Amino acid sequence: MREVLALIDPFSTEAKEFLSQTTSISSLDEKTESRALKRYKWKKSDELIPNNLLDNYSLTEIRIMAKTLTMLMVTLFFCESFLVFQIRRPNKSLIRSLKEDSNKRMYLIIGLLFAVFLMLMYIPNAQVALAKAGINFMFMYLTALDWLICFSISLICIITFEAVKYAARKFKISF
Repeated sequence: MREVLALIDPFSTEAKEFLSQTTSISSLDEKTESRALKRYKWKKSDELIPNNLLDNYSLTEIRIMAKTLTMLMVTLFFCESFLVFQIRRPNKSLIRSLKEDSNKRMYLIIGLLFAVFLMLMYIPNAQVALAKAGINFMFMYLTALDWLICFSISLICIITFEAVKYAARKFKISF
């Protein structure tokens, strides 16, 4: 149970005790700790980490895997969301397509999906409820820098696809 506490809320007193016993992590500065404690007060559950992970990996490795998975999913979400708008009008640029062919229903659907995705990441009881039902995402909260990295990586896909569309328009190739 203490491993789960450390994964869910690494700033709690119990988690710091566990981490100091199992790893060489020193104590966090008080400002960061108090901010995190105010932000992440939720019920702890041992349902978030599958037993086979606890048996085979250390807590630090599990946290790295969870963060990697979360960042991958955020990057894919950004890529796929913009791809929907890019493919919708393949003979127009993304900006021109958004200005001229605006469809509020598409914005609403993507916004709703993004809200559900955020709820899974930042409302731990949502993950706990799904984990008890057998659906375990193991998402972890991300920092602003993590979000920036995910968006920057997704820009590679967005810009590349726009470049292909531009080249197709330049050579008068219609889709």
